[in-house]
Amino acid sequence: MRAGVTDKSLSLKSPASPTGVAKQSPCYNVASRKRRRFLNRWIKSLATEAGRIKIKNELRRRIRHNKYWVNEANKYGIETLCELMLAIFDDLDLRDWQTRHNLETLSDRAGLSTRSDAGNKSVSRASNGCDRLVWLDAIITEKAAFNPYDARCACKHIEVTEDFFAILGVPLKQVYRERARLLKADPNEIISSGDVRLIAIRVENWTRKAAAGLARMKARRDAARQRKQEYYSPTFA
Repeated sequence: MRAGVTDKSLSLKSPASPTGVAKQSPCYNVASRKRRRFLNRWIKSLATEAGRIKIKNELRRRIRHNKYWVNEANKYGIETLCELMLAIFDDLDLRDWQTRHNLETLSDRAGLSTRSDAGNKSVSRASNGCDRLVWLDAIITEKAAFNPYDARCACKHIEVTEDFFAILGVPLKQVYRERARLLKADPNEIISSGDVRLIAIRVENWTRKAAAGLARMKARRDAARQRKQEYYSPTFA
């Protein structure tokens, strides 16, 4: 009887998830989230089974000719890159080609965040995926200095390149036209990433992310200080 109960309880447990496989379904393709018509149209076509197959095939082709990969990319790593790219594309500011949120938020949206038995969240899959996208010249990012109160936000600023859109199959002509439209310029003008009109937008984006990171750090410090006070406070029976 006891053995039967044990077998039943074991069968109810969720199976171990291989590295790179999301434990929850991605939530970035949400109809209620406000986005421009350009992003909405492409997300609808890319976040399908056929769209994902095209992205994975293009990733395999580029990995095969990349100097950083010795062996063939495994299935789970390709799936991680695909879901992370879709989450980045959905979160993109098409004016300066930077994400609006940090890596932790993107990891949650892509379904790549995992939790340990103690309940601690890890974004290592998304962080490793960012490194590999840098190898493919798909994104530009800098590793932030380690901060024990904000360590999960490894990549502060993620900026995509032309290769990023090429992997997704989005025509660059349409991307540049959308950037010009957002900046209220001539639709046929090709505005490069080093254009002076983008400086103020980037500074505003960096300032907002820095303020959000500072608020998270302050909240965690306050929570740690409160736990310490509760632990050392005298208790009276």
